[in-house]
Amino acid sequence: MAVRVGFLTALLASLFNAMLVYACPVWLLMAGFLCVYFYQRRTGQVLTVSNGARMGWITGLFSFVIFTVLFTLSFVAQVRSGELLKNLSDVPFFQGSADQLRELFANPLYLAFNVLVSLAVLFVVFTTLSIAGGALGAKMLSRPRNAS
Repeated sequence: MAVRVGFLTALLASLFNAMLVYACPVWLLMAGFLCVYFYQRRTGQVLTVSNGARMGWITGLFSFVIFTVLFTLSFVAQVRSGELLKNLSDVPFFQGSADQLRELFANPLYLAFNVLVSLAVLFVVFTTLSIAGGALGAKMLSRPRNAS
């Protein structure tokens, strides 16, 4: 049940990330929180903070995998169509350095190292934010509610 809920909330976060990329940290925090919420609603079990963090980690792991697959497919499609260098040369940061970009892509070892380091950093960011959201969700949702 935990894996299923984690995967579904990761899909939801990935959908929102695709629509509004700049709010990615917010979506990841919300995904961890919603994972705990949906799990508690589905099972009726109240999670501890550490179990909420574990649920958030599952969600972050799935979010990272989904992002990596989609990014890789996009990257490969742009490289095969020749659009990657055109798109990067339109970015103000890369203007005037198209030759440097060609050299970067010509050296596979350097490119592979940069990709692996970037993926490691993204893995830490995705899982950390989702863990924080899951722990926060477990903490907030475990409070006893006032009977009115």
